[in-house]
Amino acid sequence: IPNGVDVGFFSPDHRDLARNEIVFSGTLSASMNEDAAIYLVQEVFPELHQADPSLRFLLAGRSPTLRLTQVCPPFVRIVADLPDIRVAMQRCLVFVAPVTQGTGIKNSVLQAMARGCAVCVTPQVAAPIGISDSVNGAVARRGIEFVNTLRALCRDRSAIDKMGRRARIHVETLLSWSAISKQYINALHVVSRS
Repeated sequence: IPNGVDVGFFSPDHRDLARNEIVFSGTLSASMNEDAAIYLVQEVFPELHQADPSLRFLLAGRSPTLRLTQVCPPFVRIVADLPDIRVAMQRCLVFVAPVTQGTGIKNSVLQAMARGCAVCVTPQVAAPIGISDSVNGAVARRGIEFVNTLRALCRDRSAIDKMGRRARIHVETLLSWSAISKQYINALHVVSRS
């Protein structure tokens, strides 16, 4: 039974804010997240910044490492230890998770999807959540494929909006606490009958 997300708490913002940020969040001291963040600031964000200087880039999460802060260019903002991670997603155009290490469901991606954000993730992140490329998210391998996929997505606001809506429906239907609790109850009924 997979992990779930509180779709009431992580609901879409209905405020009319300009959405121009590419966001990554997680515990930034965790090796898999530090690796993903450094990949973003060294290989992805500079390419996107050059192509579209109006884009903003945000890394949000607990305990950013010294190494990460030292390699971070001036056009990337790091926000540490936010009391409410939803604030980091208020202006989210696309939520990214180029994580290649570790297994299982990434809670930060669930939270972004529940907020109605379009996501661009690696296959390792997509598979446990059920993200289908170009349907409820964008899926790309790290390297030029990730850069090109994210660049194309940022140019297509209509696709971003559709993916965000489909992402929200996906987590509401399959990965909300309500849906997950039903799976536990069903499993308990099966066990009690045997």
